[in-house]
Amino acid sequence: MAAIHDIRFERLSREAPDRPLALCPEDWAYVARHFDAVGEAFDVTASPAVPLSMLTGRTLARHLARVRASVVAETLEQHLALGRLESVYRLLASAVRLAGRGQGPERRQS
Repeated sequence: MAAIHDIRFERLSREAPDRPLALCPEDWAYVARHFDAVGEAFDVTASPAVPLSMLTGRTLARHLARVRASVVAETLEQHLALGRLESVYRLLASAVRLAGRGQGPERRQS
């Protein structure tokens, strides 16, 4: 099953822009909370050392892929934390698709 996740995350990394994603502050906080929850559940550092909003979409997608690949759930709490990573993946995938269609704020102004 891990190979399926790797393929999806790799595709997201390739499609993501080389600029920060246009997420609202609430979405950035959502992503940060989920990375923090994964870090706590697996006793790993899941959040990057810099603010998430400063990362390019591609870097953030690769970070998500690395975190997902580095953990294996053994407890219920860990399985629930993996569900949080899935939620982050869906949010980022939507943001990447919108950025690719020119619907991000930086493209609307052009």
